[in-house]
Amino acid sequence: MGYPKEIVTQAHRALARRREEAERDREERRQRVLNALPEIAELESELSTTSLRLARAVLSGTDVERKVAEIRAFNEGIQAKIARLLTSHGFSADELKARRHCPVCSDAGYVGGKPCACLERELKNRMYERLGAVSELKNAGFDAFSLALYPTEAKSGPSPARVMERTFAECKKYAAEFSAASPSLLLTGGTGLGKTHLSLAIASAAVEKGADVVYVPFHVLIGRLETARFSKGGGEYRDLLDAALGCGLLILDDVGSEFGTAFSSAVLYDLVNTRHFSSLPTIISTNLDLRELQQRYTERVASRLVGWYKILPFVGEDIRLKLSYPEP
Repeated sequence: MGYPKEIVTQAHRALARRREEAERDREERRQRVLNALPEIAELESELSTTSLRLARAVLSGTDVERKVAEIRAFNEGIQAKIARLLTSHGFSADELKARRHCPVCSDAGYVGGKPCACLERELKNRMYERLGAVSELKNAGFDAFSLALYPTEAKSGPSPARVMERTFAECKKYAAEFSAASPSLLLTGGTGLGKTHLSLAIASAAVEKGADVVYVPFHVLIGRLETARFSKGGGEYRDLLDAALGCGLLILDDVGSEFGTAFSSAVLYDLVNTRHFSSLPTIISTNLDLRELQQRYTERVASRLVGWYKILPFVGEDIRLKLSYPEP
């Protein structure tokens, strides 16, 4: 699993901006110091000769260790003198140093050729921003999902609470074990039963594992694709479709809410078919039952969803209405 190119680019640019800001801050502080202590400029000039003196000592080939030790002692002496001047005039001893956000990698993003924790954090934040542009992630964790909102009694068969207990457990397990080899899920059930909530909870877990996640309501995707299809050049259309076809986890929310057309059916078929044969997991949520899916998107789409996706039922009463109008 890996992050998409645009997310990596954004994260690297963010780190580059941090380095630039740190250098500007360092230079501003340095100018204030030199205005108060102009003699430090001379000491810095002496320090700048260190590299040249070291090179000459090594190239001389004679008594190299002693010469290097002398140069090192000279260097440390100048640095100590600068520190004393700074502190004696109310500055901090490290006033002339750049203050990086990350002390581990100095905002380079890598340590020993491997991504630093700060870069990983920036990548995840960028992924969350992309998800958050169309969703409310902060209230969609597993901990915020309440099984108490589902009825514990049923006229026949298992109660909604019992069914949702199993569905909730399946979603948590899916999130905990998520990988590129995870199966695809079809979340089915009426409006306001928690399909979007648990989809986003899975999305958050996948992002934490470093997956490239695209979450989008299906009607939004169709609208964007239709607009891009008739735009000049058609490049945006291909970019949008490729992002959905190739991401590590695609979550299509509320399939069936869009205005049904031959175009939307063709897009759904393309996404389901292409991602399946590319072994890429997909999560689809819908208010439609299997018969309605077949009627709306043709039998070839419905049969693929039934045959290739693990179906998780959502049952009960609209929990959004319950939260808005609690029983007295």
